[in-house]
Amino acid sequence: MAIKIPVISSNTGGIPELNIHGKTGYMSKLVIMKIWQKNTIALLSDDKKFQQFRENAFEQAKNLILKLYFLCMKNCIGSYCCRDLNFY
Repeated sequence: MAIKIPVISSNTGGIPELNIHGKTGYMSKLVIMKIWQKNTIALLSDDKKFQQFRENAFEQAKNLILKLYFLCMKNCIGSYCCRDLNFY
């Protein structure tokens, strides 16, 4: 996602928090391969959708990386530096 590649993933674990179905990629149940195939073909056969998913994936990754960075900073050096950003 951080290099503008849409994701086709399962909907298990922490992945649904990262990959937004229909926006940054597609998600499906792990065992249903026909849905994985359908999603892959749908994404690769529509250049406009692929480009939009690329941008959405990048924005999602960027936002998550920033949140994790500020959370780490807050935990490492206290909340003083993050207070003005309302990021906690």
